[in-house]
This record gives sequence, structure tokens and C-alpha cells, in this order.
Amino acid sequence: MVLYLALYFVERTSGFLGAYGTNFLRFQVDGFFRNLFTWKCSKLPQEQFFRADFMDRFVLVSRHIPNINSYIQCICDLLFGYVGSIIGTLVLFIIYEPHLIFYVLLIGGLSFGLNRYLFRREYELDRKQARNQRREEYFHKLLTGRESAKEIRIYQLAGYLIEKWRKVYQLLRQESLELNIRRVKLQNRQSRFLLYVRIPAVLLLFSGAMKGRYDIGTFIMLFGLVNTCGNQMDGLMRNLVQGAYKDTKYLEDYYDFVHPITEDEIRDLKKAQAKGRELNFGAFSSLELQDVSYTYPNGERKAVDHVSLTVKRGEIISILGYNGSGKTTLSKLMNGSLAPQEGRVLLNGKEVGPGKGELFPYFGNLPQEYSRFSVSLKDHVGIGRVEMMDQEEARQNAYRMADLKGLVAGLGQGEDTILGKEYEETGTNLSGGEWQRVILASAYMGEPEIMLLDEPSASVDSIRENQFLESIRGQLQGRTAVLISHRIAFARLADRIIMMRGGKIIESGSHEDLLFRKGYYWELFEKQRELYQEEESI
Repeated sequence: MVLYLALYFVERTSGFLGAYGTNFLRFQVDGFFRNLFTWKCSKLPQEQFFRADFMDRFVLVSRHIPNINSYIQCICDLLFGYVGSIIGTLVLFIIYEPHLIFYVLLIGGLSFGLNRYLFRREYELDRKQARNQRREEYFHKLLTGRESAKEIRIYQLAGYLIEKWRKVYQLLRQESLELNIRRVKLQNRQSRFLLYVRIPAVLLLFSGAMKGRYDIGTFIMLFGLVNTCGNQMDGLMRNLVQGAYKDTKYLEDYYDFVHPITEDEIRDLKKAQAKGRELNFGAFSSLELQDVSYTYPNGERKAVDHVSLTVKRGEIISILGYNGSGKTTLSKLMNGSLAPQEGRVLLNGKEVGPGKGELFPYFGNLPQEYSRFSVSLKDHVGIGRVEMMDQEEARQNAYRMADLKGLVAGLGQGEDTILGKEYEETGTNLSGGEWQRVILASAYMGEPEIMLLDEPSASVDSIRENQFLESIRGQLQGRTAVLISHRIAFARLADRIIMMRGGKIIESGSHEDLLFRKGYYWELFEKQRELYQEEESI
């Protein structure tokens, strides 16, 4: 009685246990591979995301990470499902009617060929549509996202953007529809063919029963196996081809994307946490760029063209030039955001390896284009030095240096106020100037060795520019800094001015030296002085 009750309980709960085990494994596997993909993306060089072919691969791989689970499921079904039932059917056919083996092989061959053709077409279509899927998602995001909501309503762009989205969507739909119609037609032909070949198999069974090779019970059993064998073989081949071909292709794409991956990286991934910045070259003494060049993917010319430059401790350098002169790209080569394609970067006299992130810990960065994370203000400022994020004194010092204390005091929840309203109703939206001060505070966080400020007054109105200049002048005293701007006013804060045009350094010297030469800097100075005089007269 106890044994019976125990077996009854196991039988009744096996479905639940199986479902729980399957889903637990599925979520664990899916979570691991998504985590690994995300981790690898965060380690890739920044310039990869400028390449359209890379982004096509990126979308294809990220979209089909669930196929890794599908691959595992197919293998399990093959090993523990279809294979056992098919083998049992084959054994019975061999015992009672060996000629039916040819019937099984014919069905298997047809199903294998059909599924291989369809799965190959599906995979090829996924690769082909990657670019247009990105376009469709982009226009859909424009139409439904909050970032472009204002412009869409002001300029009445809804009709224009919907038409853009509709053209791409209809093209994707048409291509998918054509493949699905092709699938239905081929599967209908397969069903008719199976019906035709089933007739001789049934006649063979009738002949065997009439001749007395097996009794009526065996006939009924074999008749039932003939009817179910087609579905079993089709399922077997579908899982075999999907697991061995289609999902394997997606798995290969995933592997190529994350390769190489080391055991140490996987261990770091499992215990991923915010890491402190290490100054691997010791306290900053000098930064030297030797004949460095850089061209953006698909760029027609070099953004930085054989530039040599040295920055020494305590020196303030201003990189000046109009838009497109290469000054921002040069700054990215200096702080390690980009790796030079030609030339070398030396820190304290030692060459810095590309892609190792050894330069960035030395910099406090105010980039020209920055991300606006919807997190608390204190966390956003703390991002500048994550290992010091919870240190009250370090945050307060950063607030003070960026003139942010007044803003913090005016927020409803102080420094705990969420920036933006992406997910929090009590969040607050900041103006462009306020955002820039938050990023500046992040750059000051932790007293970095070098300050790198790219267009620091871009969001400051002309009335407050002089006040902002005086503030920056005071904060940079005794520091090493690189100031990037097209405004002469910032250049005059520097010990040395670097003039760039067409990716090259064309002049270098102090403010007085460059004015005396009456070259490119002098021309720029005269033009901007005239502009200031016109503004004052107005």
C-alpha cells in the first residue's frame, strides 16, 4: 500500500516536476548567455558600434539568443523522445514486416530534405533582414518614444515617419509572407505524398494478415504504427535539422561574437560588480602621443592625421578648432576611448596597450556627447568614480567644484532625486545646462589626475559664460587639464594652445606667441572678437 501510494504520488507530480525543472534550466541557460553577451558588448572597442556590418551582426545575435535554448531542447527531444519511439517502431517492423523499413526511410529522407531547405531559407532570411529590421525598429522607436515626441508634434512629422516605417515593415512582412506561403505549399505536397506512399504500406499489411504471417491483433498494432510513423519521423527530422543546422548556425554566430572568451572572464562575469580604477602606471607624470592617426569606419579621410603631442603634469592645454577639425577624436585617443590605428600612446614613458582600459582611470571626463542615465543624482555623479560612489565627502566635493549644490538643495528629494521620468513619476527633468553640471561633477569625482573637458560651456548662456570661466579657472589651478573648444575664451585659460584643422596640428604655443605670429589662431581670435563686439553693441 505504501509503495503504491508513493508511486501514485510520483506519477501525479512528475508533470509539475518536469515543467519546473525544464523552465528552471531554460531560464538559467538563457540568463547566462544573455549575461555573457552583455558583458562582451561592454568590453568591445567603441568604434565597433560605428560600423553598420557590426550592428547587423549585433542585432542578429541578440535577437536569436533564445535559439540556444531551442538547440538544447531539440537535442533533449531527440535523445529522450523521438529516437526511442522510432527505434521501437523499427524493431517491430523488422520482426513482423521488414519491407516497411523502406517506408520509414522514405518518409525520413523526404522530411529531412524539406526541413533542411526551410530552415536554411529561414536563417538566410534572418541574415538578409538584419539591416531592415534595424530600420524598422528605429522608425518605430521614433514614433513611440518620448525623446522625439516634441519634434513630431511641433513639425507634424507623424505622417512622414509612419510612411517611412510602413515601407520597411511591409518589405519585411512581404519577404516573411513569401517564405511562409512557400512552407505551406511544400508541407501540403509532403502530406499528399505521405498519403500516397501510405497506401502501399497498408496493402502490404493486409497481404501479410491474409497470408497468416501475423494475427489480427498484430495487424492492428502495425497499422497504427504506420499511421503514426509519419508524424514521428517528421518530428525527428525537424528537431534533427533544427538542432543540427538552423540553431547551430545561430550558436556559431553567437560564438563568433563573444570569441575569444577566457575562463577568467567567465569567472569575472559570474561575480560582476563595480570595480575601482587602478592607476597601473603610477601617479601621472606625462602623456605622449607619437604620430597617432585614426580613421572612423567608412570614413573618407583621417579624423586625426599623424599627430604628436605631449601633456605634462600640472599643464593646462587647450585644443582649439572648428567642427570637424579632429579635436574631439584626438581627446578620445588621449583618454583611451579610441585606440590609434597608427602611432603609439605612452603614459609616464611606457606604451599603453590598445583596448586594455589603462588610460581611462587617469581622466575625469566631460564629453561633448554624454549619456543621461535615469538614476539618482548622487549615483549619476558617483559614476565618475564608482568605487567612491558611497563616500559622502567625495560627492559633496564634486558638487562644490561643479557649482551643483544649489541645484541639489532645490530638488524635492535632494541628491536622491531620480533624474528623468523614464520609470519614476517623482523624477525630475533637468535643463541642458543643469545636465552638463551633473556630468562635470561626475568628472571631478575622486580628484582625477587629468581633467578632460570637451566644449564645457556648450550649454551655458553667454550671460553666465564669464562666471563659468572664472569658476573653471579656479578649479583647474594646479591641475593637469585638457580643454577642447572652438571658443577663444577657453583657450586663454591654457598654458599652451593647440590649433587643429583637417585632423592635423597646424599651430602650437601660448596665446601671446600665436597672436604675434598672426596665423590661424590670430584669424580665429579676430573673428570671435568682432562677434563679441557685435553682441555687446546689441
